Amino acid sequence: MSRGKSQLLLIICGAIVILYTFAHMKTSPPSGTALQDKLTGDECLCRYKNVSYDFCYHLPQNRSINGRRFNCNFAPYLDSLDLLQSEQLIDLSDEDLPTPAFVTAMSENHYYEGLTLIAYMRKLWPRQKLIVYDLGLSSNSAENLKGKCFVEVREFPFNKYPPYVKRLLEYRWKPILIASGSQEFDYSTLPCKELIETILQKNTDPEIEKIALALKSKLPQEVADAVDSEKRERSIVICGLPECGMDRPLLERQKNLEEKVAGILDVLKVDCLPEVVFRMGTYNETRPRLVKVVLPSRSHWLKALANAHALRRTDYRNVYVRKSMTAAERARDYELRQQARERNQGKPTREWVVYKGELKHISDLPRKPVEGNK
Repeated sequence: MSRGKSQLLLIICGAIVILYTFAHMKTSPPSGTALQDKLTGDECLCRYKNVSYDFCYHLPQNRSINGRRFNCNFAPYLDSLDLLQSEQLIDLSDEDLPTPAFVTAMSENHYYEGLTLIAYMRKLWPRQKLIVYDLGLSSNSAENLKGKCFVEVREFPFNKYPPYVKRLLEYRWKPILIASGSQEFDYSTLPCKELIETILQKNTDPEIEKIALALKSKLPQEVADAVDSEKRERSIVICGLPECGMDRPLLERQKNLEEKVAGILDVLKVDCLPEVVFRMGTYNETRPRLVKVVLPSRSHWLKALANAHALRRTDYRNVYVRKSMTAAERARDYELRQQARERNQGKPTREWVVYKGELKHISDLPRKPVEGNK
């Protein structure tokens, strides 16, 4: 393919984005609000669903100068594309331009040019979704496009429009394509707060509004809880790890701690550096503080707990590893351990243990422990 054609395809892609922008700008939409302008004459009005719309183009500098009225029979088509109401448009003077949709169309005779367009898009926007309207692709070409990442193939709805729209060389389908693209918006790009604001703006149901407002008030705390929970699910706590005195400089104390934790992770066969390592609580000369270790993934976390028993055969025999727990989980764990001590009291060997959050008899345990070395 010639360089000229490739450049032309890039220009077309850029033009789609530009046209999308113009489709959202407030100029002179056929809206009922235009009736407030005294310069709008009856010759410009179209009546649709008991509402009058201005179907004339007016010069922005002088609205008394207007063109001939567009055919009122087009009103249903404009309505289906959300182009009748000005509330759907964006005033760029005080609103941000939303993330544009990338939309194109292909017929079979331009299929390979379309593939070139997709290849260029992947270089510039590797994860950008592209909507492709099928204007007459073969079944093989359509299936090939559907198999590509971030490409959505849609049939162009010729059945909704007059027969002459199917005459592709007249390009009547293009403004419909642009208008359809202007309705596309990837809500997954919005943060939670803006999603809720969008729901509140578009909603007309009082009950839905109450639900959205309640969600808005709870969301920050629940998001924070979810983040804490995700970190906790890949964190371990090390008990009994000696610490150097507070008379040492901070950097020296932290280096000493990280080296000791690295030695323990070597024994546990965890082949990674932790994200975070720190001691919890207030320094006590008689007892080392607990150490919190946040691992990069849950698979490393599982391996650390599964191999915790290996510490018994090393210099870390008095060091114990357990999973990180919430306050409620720690209280429950303490209660179970008290029950285990009571049941083991007076017995020559320990028969009851806490295993995976439950009180278990050692005869019910698997041959190799997987929850820690306690």
